[in-house]
Amino acid sequence: MQQYETALERAQRLASESGGRAAAQATWIEELKRLGYDTEDEERKLALMKEQTWSAYAELTRQQALAEQQ
Repeated sequence: MQQYETALERAQRLASESGGRAAAQATWIEELKRLGYDTEDEERKLALMKEQTWSAYAELTRQQALAEQQ
């Protein structure tokens, strides 16, 4: 976390970063499948990444609501 980030800015950054990581993992899985590799482990990791992304967006929504109240 950057010292100068607000809670809302941090939530925005984390949501964006986690979504990007999940998208990259999905692309990697498709490439591995195309090459004929087993992707079971990578798909488990993607499921965890998706959960983290949902959590990050939930926190972003919470921070946005808090910011609107101020």
